[in-house]
Amino acid sequence: MAHRKYGRFTPEFRIVALRRVAESDKSIVKVAEEIGVDHRTLWAWVNDSKLERIDPVRELTLGARKRIRDLVKPWVWWRFGYTRSISVRAGSSV
Repeated sequence: MAHRKYGRFTPEFRIVALRRVAESDKSIVKVAEEIGVDHRTLWAWVNDSKLERIDPVRELTLGARKRIRDLVKPWVWWRFGYTRSISVRAGSSV
């Protein structure tokens, strides 16, 4: 793959992948399949992106950032422009 060097993805590729997740109605698993990335890797990038938006200057502990991330509902992430991490379908509990 052209975007990989020594088993790592470039920062530019990660940004494109995150943008694709945010702008797509597809699940992370489907987007990962389309771009040739393991879905666990893409999940990690999405979670890292959320944590970065919560505390860009890293004043909070990792545990505090994760707690805030877990308390915020997915639709709030989408509504305020954060990277969308899951697809919410009719009938599912959030």
